Amino acid sequence: MSNMKENLSVQNRKIVAQSPEIHGSISNSTKAKYLSLEKPYLVPLKIKIFFLLITSTKAFTKVHLTCLSLSPGYLSIYLSILSIYSILFYSILNLSIYLSIAVCSYLSIYLSIYLSIYLSIYFSMFISIYLSIYLSIFLCPCYFTLSFNLPYSFTIYLSIYLHCIFVYHSICARQYLSIYLSIYLSIYLW
Repeated sequence: MSNMKENLSVQNRKIVAQSPEIHGSISNSTKAKYLSLEKPYLVPLKIKIFFLLITSTKAFTKVHLTCLSLSPGYLSIYLSILSIYSILFYSILNLSIYLSIAVCSYLSIYLSIYLSIYLSIYFSMFISIYLSIYLSIFLCPCYFTLSFNLPYSFTIYLSIYLHCIFVYHSICARQYLSIYLSIYLSIYLW
């Protein structure tokens, strides 16, 4: 009796799989169930795909968690360097603006010329006189006008760039001291 039932069920599945008329009359889920029973090799393939997805998800999660555990250290180092940089340069810029308003401009020009003449006599560097006068008269008003009109970071980069150009084009390596001191006086005492 049981063999007969099995034979009938096998025959029914074959009929469903072969005849297009019956395919249209039954639902898609029933058709898929009958068709999947005739293809037993699909079940291990589905299981393999499922386990492959699980293992790849675990590997991705592990890599992602490792990156997350490493990134806060780099982020904190970057933020601390950025905060030190901003505090240092903004405080220097604010101090120079305050001194430029508070201290008379003639005093800074006089001091820079005096210091550059003294150092040029001492080291035989006459180019420092020109640089100190040029920086005191022409660059400092431009620098502080830009500092009031434009963002701070742009004026910092512009002033550093202009000063580096003059230092780079100086003739002798021993002139750096007088150039640095004349720039220092012309900026911070303007």
